[in-house]
Amino acid sequence: MKLRNKLVRISKVLSMFFVIFLQIYWYKFRRKPKDEWENLWGKIGERFRKTLFELEGLLIKIGQILSTRGELLPKAFIRQIEDLTDKVPPSNWSDIQEILEAEWGKSLNQHFLSIIGSCFYCTKFSHQQSQLTMQKGQGYLSGI
Repeated sequence: MKLRNKLVRISKVLSMFFVIFLQIYWYKFRRKPKDEWENLWGKIGERFRKTLFELEGLLIKIGQILSTRGELLPKAFIRQIEDLTDKVPPSNWSDIQEILEAEWGKSLNQHFLSIIGSCFYCTKFSHQQSQLTMQKGQGYLSGI
């Protein structure tokens, strides 16, 4: 993850939502016309998407779920976050390997004969596909 410090992550999320709240309140207070509201929701969606790409992890999953709920949010917002389902960059293999080894308590080489840790492709909802070959010689793709 790019931002590991929990306080930094929390402050980024809270500041983003605080700014969004202020913008919406200001537009309501000023009684802005509908076309300006569409522009506002587009800007909010863009800021939301950039923040989620920066923070990664569970927040991207939340954004992906929201992007499929077009009946709940304005279209301009949905257009900005639609690429969270298809254009999420793959995670760094060394980070994934570190987490797996910590969880399993052993080196990955003790579980697999070979590992191709680079991402073959990232599917919808950002499952990262990597090729692993088991100790018994069976190969398969793993979704991480």
